[in-house]
Amino acid sequence: MAKLTPGETARVRIEHNDGLLDTDLTLLSVASSWRPTHRHPQDRRADRPCSACRWTEVRIYRSPEPDKHGAWSYIVRTSGVSSIEGERRFERVVETQSAERVLETLTHRTADKRSLPRISIEAMTEAAGRDDDLRDAWLDVRDAMIDQTRVA
Repeated sequence: MAKLTPGETARVRIEHNDGLLDTDLTLLSVASSWRPTHRHPQDRRADRPCSACRWTEVRIYRSPEPDKHGAWSYIVRTSGVSSIEGERRFERVVETQSAERVLETLTHRTADKRSLPRISIEAMTEAAGRDDDLRDAWLDVRDAMIDQTRVA
């Protein structure tokens, strides 16, 4: 399969922990934390996070056509990727008809905090430029995040 660029529609086949996704989808955005240079000497393992060794990729897809009720289906694909020998790629695929759930899928949670990683922000910003429902959900969350920083 040729590399899909944002805005294009094609057959997508993803093997992931819960099974196989094999369907036509439109790619709305792709973002990656990969960096070309290592943060450590290449003859040693990293003793701190290194985005040339391990990185995250986020892709947001949408069904090419709405269903008979007018609803779009979204697919959020997050991948944990490694260039380290013996480590495997981890795929997480979430399907939803809710733009808000797309955002929830990309949100990181700790015991007392919720945040959107930089890579998720990049993916949502790009996807929001191609989908009105994602744009509305993203603007609501973005505005709330800005309001929280003003209070803090």
